[in-house]
Amino acid sequence: MHIPFCIIKKQYVLYEKQKDQREILTIIWGILGKTGIKTENKGDNRMNEMFELEGTALMIHLPAEVDHPVSDEIRKESDRILSKQYIRTMFFDFEKTAFMDSSGIGLLMGRYRALGMRQGCICAVKVNSRIDKLLHLSGVHRYIEIKKIQEEENR
Repeated sequence: MHIPFCIIKKQYVLYEKQKDQREILTIIWGILGKTGIKTENKGDNRMNEMFELEGTALMIHLPAEVDHPVSDEIRKESDRILSKQYIRTMFFDFEKTAFMDSSGIGLLMGRYRALGMRQGCICAVKVNSRIDKLLHLSGVHRYIEIKKIQEEENR
């Protein structure tokens, strides 16, 4: 098999660029490690505020916008909690949420699957009319319990 020289040269150049980037990152990491500079993850405080654990129930307070990066963080953190502690029911608090895209739907369905696909294991609480409409149009209402804001006030 004959491979043109220009393709080989391009791959070599790409490899060299990746190699240089890895070396730069290694040098930066070494400098940071030697000087004792600690990088703090600002998301940790926000994540601690979002998750509330009580017995075997986990309450997740969702932010104003539930998009791909946020849902990915929530998924990772909830997976970490699920691996360390038995969770029977997971509540998603939509009180502050004004926007949710398809990754938010995927987050809900993924948590439903992670908890063993039992009825009543996932509950959406304080859902406003927009989010309620989204959950019904997507068909998620068949799998998770939805409690609207009006229902919460009546109780």
